[in-house]
Amino acid sequence: MAREKTTLSLDRTKANAVRALLAAKNISDAIDAALDHILYEEDIRRSIAGYVAIPPTAEEDALARRPHPRLDDDDTDWRAAYADLLQ
Repeated sequence: MAREKTTLSLDRTKANAVRALLAAKNISDAIDAALDHILYEEDIRRSIAGYVAIPPTAEEDALARRPHPRLDDDDTDWRAAYADLLQ
């Protein structure tokens, strides 16, 4: 997407904190990343709102409440299974 030069007023302390937090090269990249984050979070929020708007069916509720196997019962050596990806 094309970037456009603009002028804005901002809290330099906050902007620098975000830049450092995101390891951004400059304030523009930090703001761009922050805007991407806001857009992503809003997309997730709206998606969740859509799921909450329609209650789960009895079948879906039963599926969510079923017991799950304990993880310590799994004797698969996952590190060995994916050794080629760990290098």
